[in-house]
Amino acid sequence: MTTDKINTPSERLKIICETYYGGNKSKMAKELNVSYQNINNYIEKGKKPSFEVIQSIYEVFKNRISTEWLILGTGDMFVSGIINPHAPTSSSTTHNGTGASSTSSNKIVDYQSLIIELQQKVIRQLEK
Repeated sequence: MTTDKINTPSERLKIICETYYGGNKSKMAKELNVSYQNINNYIEKGKKPSFEVIQSIYEVFKNRISTEWLILGTGDMFVSGIINPHAPTSSSTTHNGTGASSTSSNKIVDYQSLIIELQQKVIRQLEK
């Protein structure tokens, strides 16, 4: 996801919540070890997240979300090479037990479709 500029940290947190948690602020709060009320205040009321919260997001997503995007709101959201934002950060190659690796192009297309769908949902919400 390339953005010209997502101006507020609240907007970026909302995008992260939609992309990684399907909009479930409780799941996001739990993974980031932040209270639900704080996450809700950041996303719904536009309050600025504390440094500790940004640091927590960085730690959880450092190999998936661009630091520049997280902090400044500029550039690509995803670290270069990330196709599926939900994939583990280690490797996206699967092994079939015979020593051979296989990659399913259908899965990549599915992930790309999911990303596009989530991006469109976030854009619609931001337009409200």
